[in-house]
Amino acid sequence: MQDNRIWVGFGALIVGAMILWPFTQALYLPLIDIPNHIARHTIMASGNEGPLSAYYTSAFVLVPNSAVDLLWRLSGYPGDAVTFSHRVMAFSAVNLFASAVVLARVVHGRWTLWSLTAGLLAFNCTFLFGFQNYTFSLPFAIYAFALYLALENRALWLRLVVFLALTPILFLMHFFAFAILGGLAFGREAQKLIEGRSLRALGQGAAMALPFLLPVAWLLFDMATGPENPAGDHTQMGTVIDRVGRFVTPIYSWATEGAEMMNITGMLLVGGLYLLLITTLIPRVGLRIAPAMRGPVAVVFALVIVAPDWLSGVALIGIRFTFVFLLVIIAASTWQAQSRQRMGLLALVVLSALGVRSAQMGDWFGAHDAEMRDLVAIMEGHVEPGDRVLPVRAPGAFGDPRLWHVQAYATARSEAFIPTLFQGVHAVQLLEEWEDHATPLMHANPACALFAEAPHEPEGNGSTFCRQESYLENWPTKFTKLISMEPLPAELLERAPLTLLGQEGRYQAYAIHSRAAELSAGE
Repeated sequence: MQDNRIWVGFGALIVGAMILWPFTQALYLPLIDIPNHIARHTIMASGNEGPLSAYYTSAFVLVPNSAVDLLWRLSGYPGDAVTFSHRVMAFSAVNLFASAVVLARVVHGRWTLWSLTAGLLAFNCTFLFGFQNYTFSLPFAIYAFALYLALENRALWLRLVVFLALTPILFLMHFFAFAILGGLAFGREAQKLIEGRSLRALGQGAAMALPFLLPVAWLLFDMATGPENPAGDHTQMGTVIDRVGRFVTPIYSWATEGAEMMNITGMLLVGGLYLLLITTLIPRVGLRIAPAMRGPVAVVFALVIVAPDWLSGVALIGIRFTFVFLLVIIAASTWQAQSRQRMGLLALVVLSALGVRSAQMGDWFGAHDAEMRDLVAIMEGHVEPGDRVLPVRAPGAFGDPRLWHVQAYATARSEAFIPTLFQGVHAVQLLEEWEDHATPLMHANPACALFAEAPHEPEGNGSTFCRQESYLENWPTKFTKLISMEPLPAELLERAPLTLLGQEGRYQAYAIHSRAAELSAGE
């Protein structure tokens, strides 16, 4: 597309507005993990005082994967944690798009209209999953790589000084964002070594590895000396089908309830994007990858292929890289000679696709926000500070992830304990005496785990299951309130130690009364 700064600037404003539009439709975002991040920020802001201090402790420590947590602390806890997360995620979506545009500017030496296509990736799979610290950190890894390229011909000592300062910061922000920068830099240095085949290229490449080796040494030391991860050390490579799925769903939401058409559109958009990008393999036709970016593109592609599904207790590793591969290849490529009419048609198609994506996101955000306001009304009306709140899903509803973590709003809005808050991460820790009241697996419970009469949950192979966790043993004596994400069937409540307190929309709040509590009251 034509190099024209005015048109690129105008196009960037339009794309940025499209990305921001869904955020104007909702305060409570349908991003799966976000409620847990908000709850953690609420605990941090409490300063180890008040009702939450009975359950959690918070301290200022420097650990990886804490970009937004550090921002929250260092900015002095600016206002409400829900609003803070809303603004952070809006900024992160636009910033990812901007980082691709800037990288393209450095790679090609000019602003390119084609780089605006990266706006399609703003609402990617990791964003929609609510990986807040990774989502916030990744654009800065892209900016850092643009700087890496911009300084490529400068003195080696200057490059070392700059990246010895930058890499520990990015490592603290998020390890996988740091890994993306490391992969891109490795790809560039390996390419120069292959092309140059000189001792100078080898020496400079080895020297530039130093800024990346020091944070890795830090990580290995922490792993060797730090406490055991409550989520375990499970590592699983995944299957060939898993790897194919990564390429199909880079802008797909796992929270499928209400997002079915949005996900279909997302997969169609990705398919169309692949059709355009495949022209990079055809000489003198379509897109052309800048020669300097062949190594970095190849390494990110390799990351998508080799990344495991689970790594040391951390899930969903592979999905963090596919949209990055697409982002980098968009920034790395430009269109070869095409007519103005064809480029105008392509621009219209891309803007239309962005408009459809933005509109669907806005509708989905708005619908979720309306439901969350019902949930918050239930919590503010019936959950007291210091309550211990047990979340449950009605039979048949456990499989959809959209409401896996929304019980965390009980912490954010009512200063209550929930058993599914993230454990063993960042600067918030569960006090030891409450460990048997909580789980590191984090999801709301299926009804069958609490009520013997409830049917087990269906699995894809036609069988059924019921996930039972040890912390649910004697649950009526451990928790004071129960929040159901859907109305519970009457037959489950006949013998349950529950009293309905209220209902808003799909949500119900119950008081839990146990035989032990009744005997205590009688005495």
